[in-house]
Amino acid sequence: MEPLNDLKAHVQEDWLSLSLIEAGREKLLFMEPNEDPQELEIPYKDYEDYCNRGKVIVQPEVSVFKLKDHPATELLYPLVEPSGPHLLLPDAVALLRNCLDLRLIHRLMICDFLNEDEVWFKQTTSHRYEINQIAIEAKAFSNGRISLYRPQNLEQAAEPFDREWLTELKGDCQASGIFDQVKELEDLNPDKPNLQMSEVAWCWFGLMILSPQAAVPLVVAEQNPIRCALIAAAIKERLQSLPQQLQSPRHEQILARCRYMAGSVSTDAERDLNNRMINPSQDQIARISQILEFLQRHKD
Repeated sequence: MEPLNDLKAHVQEDWLSLSLIEAGREKLLFMEPNEDPQELEIPYKDYEDYCNRGKVIVQPEVSVFKLKDHPATELLYPLVEPSGPHLLLPDAVALLRNCLDLRLIHRLMICDFLNEDEVWFKQTTSHRYEINQIAIEAKAFSNGRISLYRPQNLEQAAEPFDREWLTELKGDCQASGIFDQVKELEDLNPDKPNLQMSEVAWCWFGLMILSPQAAVPLVVAEQNPIRCALIAAAIKERLQSLPQQLQSPRHEQILARCRYMAGSVSTDAERDLNNRMINPSQDQIARISQILEFLQRHKD
């Protein structure tokens, strides 16, 4: 897999002009957290209170670019470049070049402001964030729109972007509904209670499968072969149908990994599911049969 730094080195100004079509400018309307120190001193009673006094309107002006290789994908970048550490325009292009399937991305917006629920999330979560640490780094919206909030560099933005790409994938593949049926059929790490939420689990296991460290997906798949085999099948299906001009530098490696998981790991998943057929409920029988049928149909 081509390291992000190597990919970034290829994105020089001359190459940038060959990669982007400047499509104009836009003035957008968003909400962002009210970062007034006086407001932050008083905890919000509930989300309604937060909406009333914890958010302010922001109207960012952005440059709009289209990718020449895939004009259906737009890149929105701040018209006035932020003064602090930030993702440079060539870095944003490199991020898109490293995307596994741009067909899922309609718009990538690089925001020099915070997600509107950033402060509320920090107040209500049990996790303690460091000063200036961003909690909501990215968010996927409907119709293939992804926003990255105050990304500082390419390396820091890569994982949040992949996570939101996986969110878009979940909304556009058959494996998603099957994945939601796994539930108690496969045990999850009790130290990660958030994985009980199917959307969170999909993205977490997906990131493990996409890890630049080759050993990570194998270790995770050993513990959770059912979920990993389903996500790998979804990624494999997308990559196999991808035109060559849209293939990222990591295309072949991730495709080979997912093909392996759709074979060997899928076999482990089928074994675990068949082992669950001991005194199952009618609901479990139906779900196990559905998952097995899907795995066998997508097996390499």
